[in-house]
Amino acid sequence: MAEILDKALDLVDLLKEETKTLRIQFIEETEKYALANYNQLLESDCNGVAYTVRGEWFAKSLNATRKDLANVRILNSSVDEYISAEVKKAEEHYSDSIVKLALRIAKKNLNIQNLKLVTSHIGVNIETIISDGVNSVTACTIIASGAIQKPHYRYLIK
Repeated sequence: MAEILDKALDLVDLLKEETKTLRIQFIEETEKYALANYNQLLESDCNGVAYTVRGEWFAKSLNATRKDLANVRILNSSVDEYISAEVKKAEEHYSDSIVKLALRIAKKNLNIQNLKLVTSHIGVNIETIISDGVNSVTACTIIASGAIQKPHYRYLIK
């Protein structure tokens, strides 16, 4: 197990370098979504379950759902604070996914000293081929986002 962890640690920096464009694109999409979400919450007034007193938002219904209460908490921050918090979560997701990917690749017993990585974009998704000259592994992303869907992605390993 220690050998796999050592290989994974070596892979993390290589993968971060190869996936810079994914990180940039993911952060940009997260910022756009957070701004749109915040503005939508301001307009919707949390579907009638919130009110303001001196700029602070409060739930006005005992029947408010968890989502309504979460939306009220969002509105109690400024738009910049909310976007910053969402970007921080996106950065953490990116870092965590790189570590998980490195662990999965390390289990494939590739020779770390001879690795070559080739990354290509396929629409918004990326595909990275990791090869040691003998064996190869393909890692690709599946990205989902939209008007009501917060941007997120996962790696698939082939």
